[in-house]
Parts: sequence; structure tokens; C-alpha cells
Amino acid sequence: MGSALALMSSSDKLKIITDSFKSSQIIGILDGEGPITVFAPIDIAVAQGHAGKFKVAQGNSDQFQILVKYHVVKGYYPTKVLMESLKKKGHLELEALCGKKLVIRASGFFRTHIKINDANIVSADLAADNGVIHTIDTVLFPP
Repeated sequence: MGSALALMSSSDKLKIITDSFKSSQIIGILDGEGPITVFAPIDIAVAQGHAGKFKVAQGNSDQFQILVKYHVVKGYYPTKVLMESLKKKGHLELEALCGKKLVIRASGFFRTHIKINDANIVSADLAADNGVIHTIDTVLFPP
């Protein structure tokens, strides 16, 4: 299987966020024991949606560290666990590594899709030795 970092490195759709993770202070966490959950925006999401805002963040080391850490939470949250929590509470707040909250909600007509802030999960439950990766359709920007 491999670590979350190894799995993302092998994907041709996660090159931008993987390079961003590699240049950040959390590379040890992504390659470490875990468990962690990663919400990884696919490359097209970075390039299309907020490319300018993402590049501005890259130019500011402190801001970029916060942005990158906003995509990772400690703990194991596959979709089954997320949906069980959403059925009980309606929404879920998870603390990202930067200390800011991510809001998880059910969406769609039958409430069977999962949103992380404004992002939709594109591919769910990519299992890593140290956690799980969900690819998403937009970059998560902390409030």
C-alpha cells in the first residue's frame, strides 16, 4: 500500500498538492505512522478554481504552511465513518493540522455525497498504511 505521501506521489492527478506537501513542514506526518485523513485537491481543481489565490499563498511561506496543513486532519475518517457521524449530528467539524476547522456536511438529493467546506469528494477512501485519502474538486482555503 504505502504511506499517504507515497500514494499521492504515485498519482498523476495529485502532482501539485503532492509537491506542495513535500515542500511543507508536514511531510513527516504524511509519511509517518498516522492515522491521518488527507483531503487532496486534484490538479485540475488547483489549476482552474483558485490558481491565482493558490500562487499568492505559495509566495508567502507562513500562509502557504497554513493552507497546506488545512488539507490534513489527525485521525482515520473513511466515508463510512463520516456518513455515520453526519447521520447522527447533521454536520461534523474536524480540526485540521493548522488548528482551523473543516466543516463536513452531507449533500445531494438523498444526502449521500460528502462536502468538505465547499469541496466535493471526487474519489473516496484511498487506503494508505497511515490513513486515508479523499481527493476533492477544489482547494480548501482556511477562513
